[in-house]
Amino acid sequence: MKKAVLDTNFIIYCIDKKIDFFSYFHISGFRIIIPEEVINEIKKFSISAPGKLKKLANLSLKFLDKNDFDKIKLNSKIVDNGLINLVNNNEDFVLASLDKKLKDKVKGQKIVIRGNKKIELV
Repeated sequence: MKKAVLDTNFIIYCIDKKIDFFSYFHISGFRIIIPEEVINEIKKFSISAPGKLKKLANLSLKFLDKNDFDKIKLNSKIVDNGLINLVNNNEDFVLASLDKKLKDKVKGQKIVIRGNKKIELV
């Protein structure tokens, strides 16, 4: 089974645009993986980010609490480096991110959002 590894900006963007990524990944046969470090970043935003980002982070945490996913630890101080290593060293892992620099460093397929609403595997 393929595993979708979600980063912080993917989750928050989906919440902002009301995209139910859990349904998409379930229907597409993906297991959702969210690193603890990503959840910690969202928690930090929910406490100290300004305005809209703080609200979206809080909504993201509530949405994650209501859904089923696997947590993993990246074992890297820099979240992006941990994501790159995880995805590049595991054939079944696919990165879900909006970060162009991060996506450019990952081999193989990636999960992106097109037209502000549609999740696609590219």
